[in-house]
Amino acid sequence: MALAGLENIVSLNISHNNFTGYLPDNKLFRQLSETEMAGNQGLCSKGRDSCFLRKATSMSMSNNSKLKRSHRLKLVIALLITLTIAMAIFRAIAVFRARKLMRDDCESEMGGDSWPWHFTPFQKLNFSVEQVLKCLVEANVIGKGCSGIVYRAELENGEVIALRSCGQQQWL
Repeated sequence: MALAGLENIVSLNISHNNFTGYLPDNKLFRQLSETEMAGNQGLCSKGRDSCFLRKATSMSMSNNSKLKRSHRLKLVIALLITLTIAMAIFRAIAVFRARKLMRDDCESEMGGDSWPWHFTPFQKLNFSVEQVLKCLVEANVIGKGCSGIVYRAELENGEVIALRSCGQQQWL
């Protein structure tokens, strides 16, 4: 029996059988989808000018490559978003730690006193911090260098000493 005579068939899948020639011109074969006829490169329909199934095969292959590209693109976008979020979190942590470190540093420099620095004498001195602070003015600068600024200080008892400010602190 010829395929054209099969009128009671509800569905038919003839894909990947390497059929060639023209399809019968009846309702069943006109309703077949491209995927049900894929893989039959020489199969043509009488109602159409060309063998459309070659195009269907290449279309299904291009659809597969488009699908793969789409999946790759989604994966790349997901990775970039994840990387961006991770970098933002690490940056926030770094900023938080730096601010905390600076705050702790300032608190340790203050030492609970009103002075912005810590005074540690290594021998008994006969002058006070207030006397020294009066001498830390621009007019008394002897020199400047990598180690700080050196000041000439004449104390109330007439003694002249040199004072060096260590670091980048500004004196008022």
